[in-house]
Amino acid sequence: MNTSRVFSTLLLTFKEAVREKIFYVIVLFFLFLLGFNFILASLSGIEPEKILRDFGLAGVELSGLVAIIFFLVNSFYRDRQTKMLELFLSRSTREEFFLGKFLGYGLTIIFFIIISASSLCLVLFFKQALNSAILPAVWFTFLKLLIIISVVFLFSLLLSSPLLAAALGLGVYLCGSTSKAALEIIRMQTPPSQFQITAMKIYQFILPQLDKLEIKLAASYGRLPELSYLFSANLYALGYILTIMLISLIIFKQKEW
Repeated sequence: MNTSRVFSTLLLTFKEAVREKIFYVIVLFFLFLLGFNFILASLSGIEPEKILRDFGLAGVELSGLVAIIFFLVNSFYRDRQTKMLELFLSRSTREEFFLGKFLGYGLTIIFFIIISASSLCLVLFFKQALNSAILPAVWFTFLKLLIIISVVFLFSLLLSSPLLAAALGLGVYLCGSTSKAALEIIRMQTPPSQFQITAMKIYQFILPQLDKLEIKLAASYGRLPELSYLFSANLYALGYILTIMLISLIIFKQKEW
């Protein structure tokens, strides 16, 4: 594998992203959310610092998700429609293009998170609400978004409709974020349905368990889970991403473009 061609695809993907008007619209969208959060916390008489941290971290995640849905899906389908994909593949192997494209999407999200998280930290510092748990929470947000990137990339390979790929990616995010709560609700039924419990466990095995990476609420109180949990959650996220990437690469190599 030629690393220079991988880096070239990565850099081109990143430059394409930061030149898109939608990228800056999403940045403005986050700043709007941050401003609204600032006003909301100022009007609240109950734990305004906690509200700032909690809603601020949620804003980073939400705006990052919007960036993935709008940019990643449109970028890949545009490459297919304009025959740019054929041009890329004529100059590099499929493995090199695939890896460069995925890393380019990842770098784009890193860049966006640096902008949004830095803005949030400045506001928190100004309000004397910054704590040491914010950065780990931002890292876990990045891992969640990277999982969604891998999933949306897979859907983009399988489907001919960008709208459907985006909708399914959003659906996976929502289901992955609520699967644990759904399983607990099923278990609280009287009597609990063993079929529903088994079905939900199968869904949890297939879908990403994004609730494993959910530490925003704890971080807003300045707390973090134990190191063993943080380690296992990181391991799970990286393992899931690598698995989906491997499946996507196999499909990508078999398809005719």
